[in-house]
Amino acid sequence: MILSLILRTSYHVYYGVGFIFTVPFGYFVTRSFQKNRRLTRPIVAHFLFDAILITIAVLKWAQPRISSARMRNVATSPLTKHAGGP
Repeated sequence: MILSLILRTSYHVYYGVGFIFTVPFGYFVTRSFQKNRRLTRPIVAHFLFDAILITIAVLKWAQPRISSARMRNVATSPLTKHAGGP
């Protein structure tokens, strides 16, 4: 099992320091496979893990763009142009 953890961790090093989080995840996925002898749980768990991380990354990347777009719309809104009166 140690060799499996080292191998799996080695090809997640591109995560930077975040690869450390793959160690406990890999441990639990490996133990699940050893106990049940089915790959369904590890595959589903890996898919959900990746889907959540990708969703977080996309939302984090899009948030500044959404905020700046809203600010541009407020600045060019007809209501703000004539806020000083007629």
